[in-house]
Amino acid sequence: MALTSYRRLVWRHLPIMIVGILAGYIVGCNKPAVRQTLSFKHIFSRTPQQTVIDVDINKYEPNGVKPVKAALVALVRNSDLFGLRSTIRQIEDRFNARHNYPYIFVNDVEFTEEFKRGVRDLTQAHVHFGILDEESWKVPEWINREQYEHVKSTAQYPHGEKDSYRKMCRFQSGYLHRHPLLADLDFYWRIEPDVKYYCDMNYDPFVFMQQN
Repeated sequence: MALTSYRRLVWRHLPIMIVGILAGYIVGCNKPAVRQTLSFKHIFSRTPQQTVIDVDINKYEPNGVKPVKAALVALVRNSDLFGLRSTIRQIEDRFNARHNYPYIFVNDVEFTEEFKRGVRDLTQAHVHFGILDEESWKVPEWINREQYEHVKSTAQYPHGEKDSYRKMCRFQSGYLHRHPLLADLDFYWRIEPDVKYYCDMNYDPFVFMQQN
């Protein structure tokens, strides 16, 4: 009974509410600022705010001194070559073919010549290859091994049972920036195999970060 009475009340006052909304819209449209905001032409003609950064374009030549000490960095294995080539192709197309920031690749073993050729063929930028030392990659001797094995065996997240995954996480969170190849960098962009980049990047994010 109460629900029926409520519905009758809503229907009785619905025309009044509609008239009130339309009146407010019409009055608002008489104000220039509101009228412009409600204009479809105004909405669809707006363009995103562009980031304007004044940088000497010659610095982006492959051998030029870049405006920011930065690089694109990846911890990868030799077996990641195919997926990494896909990533580099897209980064070059979307961004780095115009900026030529160097690439730095590190591994816990030596990179093969096939790997080195496979990535160098895709870019004019300088490419550097490094190897990890034992301190930054091996499981520390001072940890409680029994507890370590227990945590691995009971992990409820992807790859938590793998030594290689845990070593990777430890390296990325605490040792990557200490590697000699990154010693002089102010910024780095971490890249991964098989990552898709769908939009062009028409500004330099490293310069943007430096200036902001």
